Amino acid sequence: MEPIRIEPPRRRPRIIFCLIALTLAVLLLAAGVLWHLRNRAWADEVNFLRESIFDTHLLFDDKMIYMWQLPEEIAASRDDVHQRVNAEADALIKRIPWMRERDIILNLPRLVAALGDLHSNLDDAYWQYDVTPFFFAYMTDGYYFYAYHDGGFSAREQEVALLGSKLVAVNGHDLAAVLEGAAQILASENPYGTRAGLYNPLMNPAILYAIGLHSDPESAPEYTFEAPDGLVTLTPSGMISLPDGVFFQDLTAIIYAKDDPTTRIDHPTDEYELFYLEKDTVLHIRCRAFSGPKIDKLAPDVEAALRINPQLETIIVDMRGNPGGYGRYSYGMLEAIRDGRPDLCQSGRIYVITDGGSLSAAVEMTFYLKTQCNATLVGEPTGQGVWFFAGASPLTLPKSGLAVYLSEYHSLFRVSGIAPIDPQRIYREADAIYPDVLIERTIEEYMADIDPVLEWILAQPLKDE
Repeated sequence: MEPIRIEPPRRRPRIIFCLIALTLAVLLLAAGVLWHLRNRAWADEVNFLRESIFDTHLLFDDKMIYMWQLPEEIAASRDDVHQRVNAEADALIKRIPWMRERDIILNLPRLVAALGDLHSNLDDAYWQYDVTPFFFAYMTDGYYFYAYHDGGFSAREQEVALLGSKLVAVNGHDLAAVLEGAAQILASENPYGTRAGLYNPLMNPAILYAIGLHSDPESAPEYTFEAPDGLVTLTPSGMISLPDGVFFQDLTAIIYAKDDPTTRIDHPTDEYELFYLEKDTVLHIRCRAFSGPKIDKLAPDVEAALRINPQLETIIVDMRGNPGGYGRYSYGMLEAIRDGRPDLCQSGRIYVITDGGSLSAAVEMTFYLKTQCNATLVGEPTGQGVWFFAGASPLTLPKSGLAVYLSEYHSLFRVSGIAPIDPQRIYREADAIYPDVLIERTIEEYMADIDPVLEWILAQPLKDE
């Protein structure tokens, strides 16, 4: 009988299993550490933005508020704003572990929007994405599809056929939901500016995604329109990339008498145009912005246009859709009008046209033309009141590299060489500058190239007629 051989247990499989388990544990630990570091880095980004808001924005500078003697209602709002900013920051930090980096970036503007200051913004997060080629604008009763940008490709017949149609929903959500969501992520100061600025979320999928109304920041949403045969829903056939500034679309169709050819003065620029109308008796100054490479020629051109035409009877300063810019250029235009034709100021022949897209320096200029040149304001309320924070300086966020702009001074004491706004004026507590003559444009007028505001002004008789 052979002896029973007892072989020692094989340990290699167990050793291999242990090594695999140890490797997985190390990998999981490393992943956990990296995940923690990633979340910590983004939380630090949010806290950096929060602290920058409190350290930089004029609203939280007690010394400057006291020295500048800002209105009590502005100083009193600090506690509410402080709570809103903290609430947005805390909520975002809690969500960071379950958010992609893209989503974190798209939600950072919520902190800045809590300031309620149009000059403080972090909109770089959205414009790195393409936008839809559909342009929308608010008319008298809602938003309309008023223009199409081909973006290098041809629009479908259905898309072209819907030009002039009223927009009723985006991705099945009514416009009230879009407006409510946009107000949480895009700064606004009054309903007119918010209404005019809604083209941003309507055409930008990244904003719709950030407010929870779209599933993908890189694809076009579905739009539902009122058409003659009923509701029509479609998605744009493409996406386009537009440079900064293009979004301030010129909705002005300048209407002239058919038998009275107009004279364009000098060379047209992207910033402004000057026209003689009504057989050279009317000067129409179309100011699209107070910034740009040629804006320094605005004041000299206006001064020359007034000097060479003694038969001029009316001046129109059209600042619809003007987002503002540098005050020194708008002040030059003001001085050219005020000092060059004081007779027209005295006789009430200065008209200023505004709408909800008139912001910042355009609002200031509206105020000064009204108070110093006796201008008649026509059109729609401005997108800001004359009391606004401004002077935003760029600050780079350390992780995302995005630039955030936070206001460091107030429009009350802009250094301009012109007397500051009188705090006792009626405009002090107004959320907008309201026109003397309210005229809103309909989509029918726009599609027919009719400008009712300009037509009303040109129909006004002279004082001695």
